[in-house]
Amino acid sequence: MFGFENRNLGALRLFFSILLIGLIMLCTTRLSYKFQKPILLFIFLLFNISSISIKNAWVYAAYFNDKLFSDIFKEAGNCKEFTTIVDYDIYNVVKSDPHLILREPIFYHSYESAFLILKQHKNPKKIKVYNIESKIPQSIPSPIIKIKKIIT
Repeated sequence: MFGFENRNLGALRLFFSILLIGLIMLCTTRLSYKFQKPILLFIFLLFNISSISIKNAWVYAAYFNDKLFSDIFKEAGNCKEFTTIVDYDIYNVVKSDPHLILREPIFYHSYESAFLILKQHKNPKKIKVYNIESKIPQSIPSPIIKIKKIIT
């Protein structure tokens, strides 16, 4: 599951859930009515609990991104126009943070920065943020501020 980008992973999860529900309903129709209800109720509760956990992980990932970008703007000060290269160990964060259960989308690609900058009420045309571990363009506009983040 971890080999896909998160948008593809969401579609894959949805397709797999629908397929799994179809197979379960097909199998339970062959059982007696007395066993159908408890089995379907148990599966329904299991899916609900996992859906709530995934929702909470996505909410936490959004909070993580907001905190990361607010910290970037605190360190940049009152600069209205700058380019930042953020250096934090994204792979260690994804592996060690217990809130990110299925590698939810924390900031990695440069195209994600425009929306996250806009959420901080800043101008994404004048501010560029790159992750050091993703692809950085050869011609980066100056001034460049390198920020090393230690995420705990």
